[in-house]
Amino acid sequence: MSSIAPLLRDLDNAAGADEARRERMLERIADLYLGQQAGLNGGAVDVFDEVLVRLASEIARRARMELSKKLADADRGPPRLVRQLVHDEIEVARPLIERGTMLSEDDLLSIAMTRGDDHRQIVAGRPNISEKVTDALVERGGPPVLRRVAANGTAHISAGGFGRLVARADGDETLQRLLAERKDLSIDDIHRLIDVAGVAAKSRLQALLKNVSPSAVGAAVDGEIGHAHAIAGAATAQRSYDAAIKAVAPYLQDRTLGESHVRAFAEDKKFEEMACALSGLTRVSLKTIEAVFDSVDTDRFLVLCKALNFDWETVRAVARAGFEGRAGARPRTLTQMRDSYEKLGHKTAARIVQFLAEREQAASPAPA
Repeated sequence: MSSIAPLLRDLDNAAGADEARRERMLERIADLYLGQQAGLNGGAVDVFDEVLVRLASEIARRARMELSKKLADADRGPPRLVRQLVHDEIEVARPLIERGTMLSEDDLLSIAMTRGDDHRQIVAGRPNISEKVTDALVERGGPPVLRRVAANGTAHISAGGFGRLVARADGDETLQRLLAERKDLSIDDIHRLIDVAGVAAKSRLQALLKNVSPSAVGAAVDGEIGHAHAIAGAATAQRSYDAAIKAVAPYLQDRTLGESHVRAFAEDKKFEEMACALSGLTRVSLKTIEAVFDSVDTDRFLVLCKALNFDWETVRAVARAGFEGRAGARPRTLTQMRDSYEKLGHKTAARIVQFLAEREQAASPAPA
């Protein structure tokens, strides 16, 4: 402590000093602190803290930015000074929020709850942020904050946090994609995410039909979705897949089953064989494949095809074979479907289908 004593004696004179002198004094004391931090006890840290807080309050933003950069890589920082700097202007706060290991969960919560989205975005990008912190970010943040949380693969997100993220993904295709790519998204949230994407399609429909009442359009779409859910929940027409399974089995056994087989079955209007091939390629049950084609919600069909990375000609053939003439199925036009298909990401679709398959396998009884 003897080496800092002269600086402490000069502190009282700092109030009357010019800005350049105060900045030099701050730099000397900050450097002294950083050089001795490992050996300082709590009382000494408090003294440094008080001196630095007083000086930092009287210097220009540029000097505060440099101070923040210096402290960002410290093992521990003067606590009052750190809290002051992380609540400062974003240019000052950024280095400490990004890299400061001394920030506690309470510090991050305070930033998320009291500062703006510029600060929240940086908090959202920190590694291993807790559920309490992400809950606060999701509750108070705007779209850029939500996307940053969803993109942070190390962020811990609560069930409630995921629910709010999925709900707020309505109309935000970037957020939908980021959520679908997370490994910790539950199967229930995946279904909700698909439903949200369907609602986004309703908004596009309303935009196209400008001369129609939005409420009328919404009612019409809702009616079709409700009809589709009823169809999906009811028993489908009785089908025998015995012959189709025998036809597809050899390709599965020698691992040659692929897109060309699905397309050939579709072009020949062999629905059962086509469904078996889709089931074999995706590991999704035949029951689910049938439900996909019994539904007006073609989003699930497009996700299935995109997961397999089919080209559009195959998708069109499968759509015609699967939807035409099916009871209750009234899908979008092929032009609308192609537009939606081209916007889908392969990785996102593959993750969704993988989750569906894993959920079905987990729900299946174990072999005796």
